[in-house]
Amino acid sequence: MSDGPRRKIRPGKLELGSDGRSLEVHYESLEVATLPNGQEILQSTKQGVKRIRFELPEDGDFGTLAGRIVTACKLLHAGRTAEVEALLEAAAEQQAAAVAAAADVPQLQQHEQPLEARRAVSDLDLQLLRQQQQQYLAAAAASATQVLAAAAATARLDRLDEYLEALYEEDLESKAGAAAAVAHLLRDPRCLGPLLAHTALLQALARLLREDARSSPDLCLALLMAFFALSHLPAAQPLLVQNQVGSLTMELLDLELRRSEHWQQREGVAVADVGAKLRSGEPLGGGEARLAAALARQEPVLYVGLSLLLNMAEADVGIEAKMVKKGLLSLLVLLLDRGSPQLLLLGVTFLRRLSLFADNCAPLRQAELVGLLVGLLQLPGSCATSGGGDGDGQKGDVRLLSSILCLLHNLSFDEGMRQQMVEAGLIAKAVELLKAEALDGSSAAGGGSSGGTHGGRSSGTANSSSSGGQGPPLRQLALGLLYHLSLQDRHRSMFLYTDAPAALHAMLLLAAPPLRASCPELAALLVSLAGSQRMAEEMARGGRLEALLALVLGPAERPLAVQQPGSGSGGGVAAAAQPAGGPMAQDEMLWRLLRAMAEHDSEPLRARFGPALHRLARLLQSGALPAPAFLEALGCLARLDIPSFDYAGLLRATQLPAFLAGLVAANGAAGAGGGGGGGGSGGSAAERSSVLLAVVEAVGVLCADEACAGVLASAGLVDALHSLMLVRMEDEAFVLATTAAAARLLTQPSSRAVLLAHPEVAARFAELLQHSMREIAHAADVALDAVAAGSEEWATSVRRLRFETHNAAWLHLVRSLEGGELASTHEQQEQELEQGEPVIGAFWPPGGSVVATM
Repeated sequence: MSDGPRRKIRPGKLELGSDGRSLEVHYESLEVATLPNGQEILQSTKQGVKRIRFELPEDGDFGTLAGRIVTACKLLHAGRTAEVEALLEAAAEQQAAAVAAAADVPQLQQHEQPLEARRAVSDLDLQLLRQQQQQYLAAAAASATQVLAAAAATARLDRLDEYLEALYEEDLESKAGAAAAVAHLLRDPRCLGPLLAHTALLQALARLLREDARSSPDLCLALLMAFFALSHLPAAQPLLVQNQVGSLTMELLDLELRRSEHWQQREGVAVADVGAKLRSGEPLGGGEARLAAALARQEPVLYVGLSLLLNMAEADVGIEAKMVKKGLLSLLVLLLDRGSPQLLLLGVTFLRRLSLFADNCAPLRQAELVGLLVGLLQLPGSCATSGGGDGDGQKGDVRLLSSILCLLHNLSFDEGMRQQMVEAGLIAKAVELLKAEALDGSSAAGGGSSGGTHGGRSSGTANSSSSGGQGPPLRQLALGLLYHLSLQDRHRSMFLYTDAPAALHAMLLLAAPPLRASCPELAALLVSLAGSQRMAEEMARGGRLEALLALVLGPAERPLAVQQPGSGSGGGVAAAAQPAGGPMAQDEMLWRLLRAMAEHDSEPLRARFGPALHRLARLLQSGALPAPAFLEALGCLARLDIPSFDYAGLLRATQLPAFLAGLVAANGAAGAGGGGGGGGSGGSAAERSSVLLAVVEAVGVLCADEACAGVLASAGLVDALHSLMLVRMEDEAFVLATTAAAARLLTQPSSRAVLLAHPEVAARFAELLQHSMREIAHAADVALDAVAAGSEEWATSVRRLRFETHNAAWLHLVRSLEGGELASTHEQQEQELEQGEPVIGAFWPPGGSVVATM
């Protein structure tokens, strides 16, 4: 080869960054070698992304901004200016939509984020961490060696040249004193200008960090403190990068961790055991005390070095990625064995930042981070803390606990991490946190009892004051974490071995409506757990289901017999005059919970709903429910198939059939148009469609015997069901509901006669036998069995329909071979009718896809 490899850049896709405030230019970096004959050979390729941050112009001049971006970026040519401008306009629309959404539902923003997205380190978290760092540095300076303390006390700006000379001396003690003086000056904002201008001094500090920091703990600490002070300044970032301060700092921290490994081998005591005893306040033995003293002397270097790395990572994501490649994750995991709350909080905060990236989950999972974090979960005030009085110590505990829960929340987006959390016993620990009064300082904060008064309702989120005003309260964090752990059905059964059902029920009784706004994590967790039959049955025991029904339907015994003197009103009028429903009748999420519990094919569980069905029917007809709550309540009714319940008495007492028929009439246009829900004819097409689906399911449940079937047929619901079978044949949920309801109606003589007055329904069921959805095919098979059970004539027709459906391809081939050409379907039917053979169900209308031929 005549020339060495050359590097070529090939620009690629241009897209808007996930934050909406940057553009991402994808490119390929190619290494090409040229042969002597001039031919180019590709040696390697590497994918890359360049991020271009921008601020949208207030005047909306995106064209000018796009031109500046294209001019400044070598990966973009002038022909892509219009593409850049379009992305800027899209970013503006996203930001405007986000602002509008925040203005519309400000009360939901702080609650919905935990369930839908990972938790970033907030500005308030960083502010509190900065305060802790300043306090830590002040305490470290006060307890430093005599040399460092004396140098810091006498530090003056006019002695910079003197400090520079001392940095070049052979004596390590002189170097440490000069570095400590410079570090002290860098903490003074008034001295930053002259110090940044003194490049020789800063270069000398970088040289010492590379060459001599390992030789002296005092020098190492002084240098790290100096660069930590510089890391707060954006103007100093190029200096830190140029002198590889981040890489050198990681090497120093790795050296300190290897020293601690040597100490624990020498003393025969594990660092993790010493850290656990320090956190719990247990007394230390001889070897443990010596190791604890050595770790305490080492702690300032670890704390300041880690703070420096965190500042550099926040300033540049690229530098953070390089740190991860050099082993930052394993370094942070090893620090979680320590007993210092300040060091633990710093390490967990750094891990929170790194956990935002899914690529970091695999190494953290291999390092078994979850087990360490679960071991660190302790209630505020239950462990010994260093620093301050009891109040400051408890605030530190709360901040650490909050940060750990946020980190676990981020990690729980990974399925493997969730499995490790369950195996580590996190469910039981998180449930204990829910029951802890220390989280909010109130005695009514979700203990194990199921009692409580509705008048004492609170949002369940009143513990924000105890968390130092930083982000969501601890109980909400625990609820959100438990929700993630409940997403797998195999994990829900683990909640049975805790006090979760009673604790969550007590919290629900104290929650303020609407649940979606006051405590969405609690509502989401309850609905998720109710997806397990065993959990739903446990959540219903001990009168808990009856208490929930009272919240939405009112008390079980309505005072119908008590009338005002001279009223002359019957019981029905008195009942109508009462307020509809209970205090949370309009809460959609509570209705969704009840609907999820009613989903299960558990006769004892559904039987508990029986005494409330009359109240539920009256509430549905009252018109007091908003559309979302109405739909959930109607769906709950549609799932309550209780064998021992008197549905005929319910239909006679509540006028429910006429009400359901009215819903079909009001929403029927949506079904014909392919959409349709809502309590009436209003709402979107999807809402009207959902109401129609729930009505069909309810009709199938209410047709429990001949008396019920007669009432439903008289109200026109059977004819309505036949009409609904002719529309929305592509909607599998609707097809399944109509087929299952028709199958049940066909078992009763009165409703059967109405349905079979339309003989094409049998052909429809025969068509569905070949449906790809197993449930629909099974329902159609059951429906055909019911049709065949009516008479011998129908049994013959059903047999022929089944035969032709299952052998359609074979019949087509035989007829084509015998006749050369198939006669039309209509001609075949006429010939068979002339022969006197009855054909039932052979006239499916043109809208269907099956014409049964006999």
